[in-house]
Amino acid sequence: MRRFLTHYEAFFRHPDVPRLLAMALVMRMPVGMMSLAMLMHLRELSGSFAFAGGMVGTYLVAMAASAPVQGRVID
Repeated sequence: MRRFLTHYEAFFRHPDVPRLLAMALVMRMPVGMMSLAMLMHLRELSGSFAFAGGMVGTYLVAMAASAPVQGRVID
């Protein structure tokens, strides 16, 4: 196990890696926060976690289905 972790230690010693990982974490936070915000807002409007969860699930399925198209457009 220790030998496995030495690879990560060497990786994190590179000067730019911690900063880039922190930036990547911050850049990905809005995706999760959007789903949670939608869930809380829809639950407040409808009074039902089941309805809110279904709507957020539908949103995420639509995002997943449109991701390949979006990727082609960006490339």
